[in-house]
Amino acid sequence: MTTGDPDQRLEALRAANPGSSHADALARHWLEAAGGRLLPRKRDIRPERLGRALARVIIYDFEHRDMIRFRLAGSYFRSIHGRDLTGSNYLDLMRGDDRRKAAERLFRMVEHPCGILTTNTNRFEKGREGEFRAFGLPLTDDEGRVTHSIHVSDYMSGPAIPAFGKVESMGAAASTWIDIGAGVPALAPPV
Repeated sequence: MTTGDPDQRLEALRAANPGSSHADALARHWLEAAGGRLLPRKRDIRPERLGRALARVIIYDFEHRDMIRFRLAGSYFRSIHGRDLTGSNYLDLMRGDDRRKAAERLFRMVEHPCGILTTNTNRFEKGREGEFRAFGLPLTDDEGRVTHSIHVSDYMSGPAIPAFGKVESMGAAASTWIDIGAGVPALAPPV
């Protein structure tokens, strides 16, 4: 696998999620932490270096198909979910088929290292909905196995901090792979 030119990689990541200062901050730090490697190690990531984006950062730990644990969930997520998500299972935020598709989408990202951009929908406890984009990139352990991913989110519609209660459920409306230097899975991400 080739890592390619860091400037080209940054431009490719920016093109995948244009106009997002949070995604730009994550892409810059992720590439800096990777150094000459295809992927950075989790231990090389310093979320505090992401500035204002830190509140919207999530790090997932891929334990098994039914457990994608929040290792870090920024303060923004506490405000929209009404609780600290750190330590809980991301998949518990999904209902029905959305749960299976979310697990498949995220595990495929780590099995074939690539980035992902997903447009998600939230349903709030007062019945309203909002859309947000989640931009994610894989991370390795010290042995080079992809075991984690890091993500940032940007709201696209609805209030950034909703006035209609806490998030009740989530699902994906659209998703696309991002080539980080190792190609992308042949199958499109399930939504």
